Amino acid sequence: MNLSRKLFLGFIGIALLGIILFGYITYQTALETRSEELTKSTTDNAMQLASILEGSDPARVRQLLRNFQTRQQVLPYNLFIVDRQQAIIFNTLPNEIVAELTPPLLASDANHGHANLKETSLVWSSQSIPNSELTLYLLRQTEKSGFIPFLKHSGLPLVIASLILLWLAIWCAMFLSSLYRRLDQQRRELEFQKRHDSLTGLSNRNSLVEQTELRLERSLPKGECIALLIIDIKRLKEINDTLGHYAGDALLCLIAERLNSVIRENDILARIVSNEFAILLDRISEESVVATTTRIQETLSDGYEIEGHEFYLGASIGVALYPEHALDAINLIRHGEMAMYAAKRIGADITIYDETHKTSTLEQLKLVSDLRTDLENKNIQLYFQPKVNLDNGQAVSLEALARWEHPDHGYIATSRFIHIAENTGLINQLTYWVMEQALKCSQQLQQQGQSLNVAINLSMWNLQDLELVEYLQSLIDKYNVEPSRITLEITETAMMVNHKRALHTLHRLHELGIVLSIDDFGTGYSSMTYLKQLPLGEVKIDKSFIKSMHKQPDDSSMVRAIIDLAHDLGLTVVGEGVESREIAEMLRELGCDQGQGSYYADAMPFEALLGWLERFNQPTRE
Repeated sequence: MNLSRKLFLGFIGIALLGIILFGYITYQTALETRSEELTKSTTDNAMQLASILEGSDPARVRQLLRNFQTRQQVLPYNLFIVDRQQAIIFNTLPNEIVAELTPPLLASDANHGHANLKETSLVWSSQSIPNSELTLYLLRQTEKSGFIPFLKHSGLPLVIASLILLWLAIWCAMFLSSLYRRLDQQRRELEFQKRHDSLTGLSNRNSLVEQTELRLERSLPKGECIALLIIDIKRLKEINDTLGHYAGDALLCLIAERLNSVIRENDILARIVSNEFAILLDRISEESVVATTTRIQETLSDGYEIEGHEFYLGASIGVALYPEHALDAINLIRHGEMAMYAAKRIGADITIYDETHKTSTLEQLKLVSDLRTDLENKNIQLYFQPKVNLDNGQAVSLEALARWEHPDHGYIATSRFIHIAENTGLINQLTYWVMEQALKCSQQLQQQGQSLNVAINLSMWNLQDLELVEYLQSLIDKYNVEPSRITLEITETAMMVNHKRALHTLHRLHELGIVLSIDDFGTGYSSMTYLKQLPLGEVKIDKSFIKSMHKQPDDSSMVRAIIDLAHDLGLTVVGEGVESREIAEMLRELGCDQGQGSYYADAMPFEALLGWLERFNQPTRE
């Protein structure tokens, strides 16, 4: 029986007890009142009768009382009269009753009271007859219990009052029971909110810590462990910034559903931060941890559709094991987070914790802060790598590449700091800076008579930027650069976030006259789809095919097929990773239009590029 029902029944029980107590008190009060009334009435009658008998001798008393009794036929009371010697001179009671009553009444110092017989209860009053030596005792009979008269006079009002009290008690009990249920529901809701995420309904960080501690207290079978997975969902912030938090929230709920579908019933799924989830795999072998983590990664990589937009998200997963990596919940979670940050830093899908991640995480935080500072202070450098026409050997285009020289760590790998910029929302600021510097250098080259195209790389998040096209148009007007001299390079992953918006942005750029290029072509599953959908002008074959084409016939065939397909679609073809004359010649024979790689030149600062162009762009190159 729940507390609400107990409260209801208890209140009704108290009400019934109150009714009984009320009835008893009322009954006792009625008895006392009736007794007082009878006593007073008897006393008054005794005084009246004594007044009538004033000054009478015993004989006259007997005569008067017999006459009075004859006229009244039935007296409403009984009486007896005694003289100074307490001898009875007149009596209306049976002799046996008088014999039983007389001794206690005559011995009493009171002038009124109650006397109880076996079947009768009497109220008596004594009164001395004035101017006489006689004493009058008047007795009035009443029912012993008085309950029947009480019911006759007070029963109906008492029943009505009891019913009203009972109705009020039931109403109050129902009100209090309902109030308790509401308060209890609010308490449960507050308790749930304290331990769960309000959006997805999953456990929160506090609940995860508590449940993890409970699991760690149990002994583990040999060969099993407890694994904690920290999952960071990539690109969620940019989706919030692009489509709003409603779309981001809907996406988080879909992610929670997918994760729930992968784990076992005894595992724990929690949302610990805005875009981070945690999964506790209980009593599992290390081999199963790897298999489960891989399955989670595959599940998350499938497309999501929100508000008519299709998204492809990635995830960085950090893994920490008990008892290998930590012996308590707090450190297990902390080490899982360190492993996750390490996975983000190196671009890995899954990383298992090791001790080096402690220092790596601190280093990562400092790099984020330093990158922000250097972007604001314009301490990033811009390098250029030429693209060469394979037919005449002349440089025809330059790819602008950002370089970051850290004061403590030297040059940071481009993939690493670009990854940092994408994950911290700095990518648009970085891209805007690269665009302006590249077009500024292009203007200087034009002024020196060098008609070279300039290529700029775009991140997938740049294509979600609503101000990108207008900003680029303002730079074109500012530096007076022909839009056809600008190439914007995108990778296949650029279309994985809000495909429709990315496609719209690319079409607007194409309408400006800008050349669009697919970078690293051939490495993604949707390469052919992009050739059909996007307004492209150029294709860059990934260097993984180019480097080994002189050794691997399959790669050479793949390169030939890409070149032929691109030419059939009217696209310019660029081969990346040209590191030798042999590869350059093979590409030229296959019909490739341009080559780019260390055989011609590595990326270099603008000042070094000017000298290189003077040496390289001669009428012929041996």
